[in-house]
Amino acid sequence: MNFRILFLTLLIASCSKESVQFEELALTISNEKAVNLDAGNWQVGGTLQLTNGLEWQKASFQNKRATCGSFLQALVLKNKLRLENASENELRAMSEELVLLLNERFRMSGNAAENEASFKHLKVSSEALSAIKLLNWYKNV
Repeated sequence: MNFRILFLTLLIASCSKESVQFEELALTISNEKAVNLDAGNWQVGGTLQLTNGLEWQKASFQNKRATCGSFLQALVLKNKLRLENASENELRAMSEELVLLLNERFRMSGNAAENEASFKHLKVSSEALSAIKLLNWYKNV
């Protein structure tokens, strides 16, 4: 029981202000893309900004790619992406690479109960930001 309390405390502490602002900006970008772009555009349909690993596991590739695109565009707006003048094609390729990394991170494991225990507390936004930093795409300004 004490381990669970420690784990939850560490999990809550890891949800920094930066992460919440990152989520909110990415969600805003995704909503704007849904209004301003045609439904078939790769940037439309991202709904995973505030979800956990279980939702990621069930989502379509299009949803994942559009969500990753909104994360990257949020970093561009905050001048935190190492890519200065990112073209749409570059952002799309980076989004697809990020999807592959997150698919690996959120790969189903064990039986249903074990899988749920492993991924229900992992936020997509936090894992995406960690992956972006791991890829050395994140610019510390």
